[in-house]
Amino acid sequence: MDYGLWQNPLNQPAARRIDDPPTASPPQQDALPPTTLADFHFLYLAPGLGMEYFFDASRQYWTTFKVIVLHDLDVVRHVPRQYSVAITSLARSDTAQFVRDDIESRFGNRVFHDPLVYDFVEDLQLTLNVRAERNEPFGVPLTNTSE
Repeated sequence: MDYGLWQNPLNQPAARRIDDPPTASPPQQDALPPTTLADFHFLYLAPGLGMEYFFDASRQYWTTFKVIVLHDLDVVRHVPRQYSVAITSLARSDTAQFVRDDIESRFGNRVFHDPLVYDFVEDLQLTLNVRAERNEPFGVPLTNTSE
């Protein structure tokens, strides 16, 4: 069966077995905001945030970038190490340091952490809407990769 641009992963040979030693070190993320999209981009809602932080403040951002929304960081551990990972976290000032420490202790510099700290939903909504309108998921212009 022909899948066109999307290939059936069950028809592809395995790149390597799980018990094989890694052939190369996993990619390390830069401290600067990426100028290209990550292979996996997560939107992490910090503990204690109400659903309005997603449904009201993040709606346009999610519609534009189709990020994977999380409330549990354990899911990120399952991303194969050869892929780039970005986590945009939404937190209030009372939980921001906890979120930063949690992400750094779990993933170190394997992921790019894009922390957004706002105590008011309206302020966060303005920031995320501007990012969506400008096509800047990390707050900086993306490099034009279509030639």
